[in-house]
Amino acid sequence: MPERRSQLHYLGLVVSLLLVLAANLVSYLVNRDCFDVECTYMFGFPFPVYHHGTFLHLDDILWTGVMLNVLVAIVLGLGVSWVIGRFLRR
Repeated sequence: MPERRSQLHYLGLVVSLLLVLAANLVSYLVNRDCFDVECTYMFGFPFPVYHHGTFLHLDDILWTGVMLNVLVAIVLGLGVSWVIGRFLRR
């Protein structure tokens, strides 16, 4: 039984990481189309992870957003594994 539980947690974590990565990719693809010199954009979901600047403002990786997105993926993974466990128990 504990082996099955760890497999469910692993599956839930993988599914949630894929969901968060897909959401961040979609956020990047939607927000990156900027052809102006003075254009700035941010992307990331649910928290911004990157800020593109101009020649006066440097690009930044927002590490707080990266860490919060990982935390969201872990919590979402636990929720997904719980839901999968409930459906497989029936």
